[in-house]
Amino acid sequence: MNLRFVKLCVGGLMFVMTPLYAQEKSANVQKLEALRYQRQLHLSTTFVGSIDLAHHSDNPAARIFGEPPSVAPAEDIRLTHLCGARWGWYADFRVKYYVSKLEHSDFLEGFVSAISPLSYFHIGYSVGGVYRLEGTRWQCYPRVGIGQNFYGYNRKKESDGELRLESDGKTFCMDVGIMTQYRLTPLFAITFDVLYRQPLTSAESYLLLETETGMQPYSYRSSTLGRELNVGIGINFCFSLKKK
Repeated sequence: MNLRFVKLCVGGLMFVMTPLYAQEKSANVQKLEALRYQRQLHLSTTFVGSIDLAHHSDNPAARIFGEPPSVAPAEDIRLTHLCGARWGWYADFRVKYYVSKLEHSDFLEGFVSAISPLSYFHIGYSVGGVYRLEGTRWQCYPRVGIGQNFYGYNRKKESDGELRLESDGKTFCMDVGIMTQYRLTPLFAITFDVLYRQPLTSAESYLLLETETGMQPYSYRSSTLGRELNVGIGINFCFSLKKK
């Protein structure tokens, strides 16, 4: 008797909820359709695997920057203003998490670790333009931007007895990326993001090291430090700026 009553209750609930769910889903789709190519503000966070594509040298001066792992975790926070029917702009801030590899001599490793341990939050930022390709639930946003990124560390005329160094590990980069998202609701979407980063300036370092034959200078200049491919998934909060 009790089991039959439960079945009747469940059946009645499904009978009532099914048309309500269909009605709500239809209204949700209509809202999403109305948002296409309208003014919006997006705030997204993406969890990234950053693939290092830089060329790494055996030059002792290059070791000042250390060497990142082949794949490092990163997080990207991006604000996107879709201000036009087809165009918008974005600004993002990114943090990479890794400990650089130190493969130089014990003496140089100890010196570098003493003045600045190579365990970093490696930061970067960029701004640029966004193009809009929007369906009802699926949207695609190609983008191009310019930014600055910080790798290794920056030091000016650091010295410790038998060793002196200078380094500049910040580079200006061009970012080319594309984000695809699936809109679950008018407010919320899940995202897939791909970004390629190309350095536009070179990282430089200078090292003066005392050896058995006297003071030996080393200089290094890299146009690839910071070249990387980033792939990630995340979430996006979408706010309509359409006047009601």
